[in-house]
This record gives sequence, structure tokens and C-alpha cells, in this order.
Amino acid sequence: LDDAAHHSRALIDRLDDASCLDGIMDMPIVSVGGSRRADDRIAGDEILKQLHQIERTQQSRLELSGHEGAILIPEMIPGNDDADIVRLLIGLVRELCANISKHADARFGYVLTVEALLNKYVVRLRDADAVNADTASGGTGLSRFRAQLAERGGELQIVVREENGIRWWS
Repeated sequence: LDDAAHHSRALIDRLDDASCLDGIMDMPIVSVGGSRRADDRIAGDEILKQLHQIERTQQSRLELSGHEGAILIPEMIPGNDDADIVRLLIGLVRELCANISKHADARFGYVLTVEALLNKYVVRLRDADAVNADTASGGTGLSRFRAQLAERGGELQIVVREENGIRWWS
């Protein structure tokens, strides 16, 4: 019982520490100088830094909630990208991590990948729906991202397939 109490207290402390990061995660992606103009560009290494920060933070949070899986980030992002596109990318990755925590069945793994291709990003997530999860509709968060992506010529596809009684979401 002492070991269980100790481990429970350690888990609660880690969750408390993780929750204090919420404000940090909502800060602007780049805070150099004054306000940023819409035509500002963000260097590839800065984008990678932001993605790796999300990877570390979210992977820890997901592990604490019993979800095992992988968040795969590219080793390199070429060139500079429009700041609004980077904000959209970072926001989408955060939203998908939150959706894993809310809607995925922890018994099955998840894989979230971010690919940096020439003039575009491809973000993929595959996980299994928890019992009674309603993720097929794409919720309000993903609907918002779908609209923003469409405005910029991008797209968001949600596919749910049933295999052996398990609903796989991607």
C-alpha cells in the first residue's frame, strides 16, 4: 500500500506539473520583437523546435493517461514558412494530441506523424476509438481546422474503418 500511495502521489505531482504548461502551450509560436505581420516567415529550425516541444510534452501527458504510441517529427524542415501556416500546423498537432487523450482507446496504440514535404505539410494520426467515442463527425476543434485548411487550399480528411470490431480513426 505504501508503494501504491507513493506512485499515486508521484503521478498526481507529474499531472500537476504538466497542467501548469497549459499557458505556455498557448503562447505565440515566435515572440521575437513586437507584433508579427501576416507576411512574416518562420525558419525551419524554429518550427522543429516547436514541434519537438509539443512531442515531449504531449507524449508524457499521453503516457501518464495510459496511452502508448509515437509522435514522429521530421529531422529537418527546409526553408521558411508563413507564420500563419505554422500556427495552423502547431495548433492542429496540439488538437490531435488532445483528441487522442479524449477519444482514443488506450488499449491500442496511436501514431501521429508530421511530414515536411516541398511546400506542404502532411499530418497523419491513426488510433482506435474508445467505446462510445463520437469522433467520426470530427468535433468542433477539427471542424475549425478543416475550414482554416480549406481557406488555404489544404484539406482535412477523417476516415473511420472497422476492423475486427475495432473502429480505427485516421
